[in-house]
Formats: sequence, structure tokens, C-alpha cells
Amino acid sequence: MFAGSEVFLLDNMRSGGVGCITATGNINPAAINRLYENWRGPNADALQKDITTTRGVMQKYPMMAALKRSSRISGATRIGRR
Repeated sequence: MFAGSEVFLLDNMRSGGVGCITATGNINPAAINRLYENWRGPNADALQKDITTTRGVMQKYPMMAALKRSSRISGATRIGRR
């Protein structure tokens, strides 16, 4: 089972789930992957807290607009563009 947000990733993994489907994975992939790879580790709760904080910031704004703006600020490019 996949959770519909990274906010639930750790609980989902601990309950037998296999991951999450999340829009903020486009701007925070390393942190989300770090939790996915280390969900059994001693710092899993801290990793979850970090990605939940990022999601909380993004949710203060219309999600798609926030993702696009974050991508521009970070220098990320669209597929097919250089």
C-alpha cells in the first residue's frame, strides 16, 4: 500500500506499506528517500519530522504554484529544457 502523502510515510512503512505518492517528492526527493531507506533506523522519527515540516510549509500555499516556484528558485529545470 502507498500512502497519499509523505506525512504518513513512516507510519505506512511500519504498518507494512511500501511507500508513498507525493507531490513534494519533486522538490524534496533526497529527504523522502532517506526516510524510505532508513525507516527502521534509530533516527527515522527525526527524518519523518523533517519531511513533514517541509510539507507543512508547502501546504500554506496552493500546492502546484508552490512546487513550480520552489523548482524555479532551486534551479531545477523542466524535462527537455536546459
